Amino acid sequence: MSKRKHVFCDDYEKEFANVKQSQKGKSYAHCCYCDSEINLEAMGKTAISARNATTKHKNMARSIASNQSMK
Repeated sequence: MSKRKHVFCDDYEKEFANVKQSQKGKSYAHCCYCDSEINLEAMGKTAISARNATTKHKNMARSIASNQSMK
């Protein structure tokens, strides 16, 4: 089994609108909706998808969308 460590890829910003590269390092992504750091080392892009599926993230995304529609 490979123990490859995943790093942030610029394509993640295109695929996930809420994700930017983290200031923590190459192995982290920053979720702008939840304001949380996502460790990519073990799961890579799957870690971002898992974060997007959490209740906290969904509630924040809904809140941000409703605030933008009011403007």
